[in-house]
Amino acid sequence: MPFPDEMGRAVAVVEYNPEWPSEFADLADRLHAALDDRALAIDHIGSTSVPDLADYGQIKAPATDLLMTNAEQWAIRTNWT
Repeated sequence: MPFPDEMGRAVAVVEYNPEWPSEFADLADRLHAALDDRALAIDHIGSTSVPDLADYGQIKAPATDLLMTNAEQWAIRTNWT
């Protein structure tokens, strides 16, 4: 569902951009540097992670979908010691 300020704006499907994987890698490197060992994993997910798959055009700015796993929270939730 769009945010209220996005209502009425056109959304376009764009061709796959071969730079998306490297854009994600750069972002993941910056997140790992900022979070140190607090991020167990940072994974590229969503349509931009699938080679040759078109994506809906970003409304405000280019974005990369990612999933970040926090090691401490994972350990607590799984009772890992």
